[in-house]
Amino acid sequence: MYSFLIARIKPEEAYDFFTYKGKEPVTVEFRGKPIQIAKGTRFGVRPSSNGKHIRLIFPSDPNRVMTIDRAVAEKLAKGAK
Repeated sequence: MYSFLIARIKPEEAYDFFTYKGKEPVTVEFRGKPIQIAKGTRFGVRPSSNGKHIRLIFPSDPNRVMTIDRAVAEKLAKGAK
């Protein structure tokens, strides 16, 4: 029924991984619950299949795929190493 809300799970090889080094934490939401990305957090990103969105995962839970907007992606990119 709500399958359009679920991002396709791809293998970790499909993602580029980074470690967040920014001073200010970035908050993302997963199913209405906030998740804070703080200094030292490792995450992976990839474009969606149609290229219109950005998908985000954490290595500790690669089956939880989040869709983030451009503003959040830019914040993460500024602090990623």
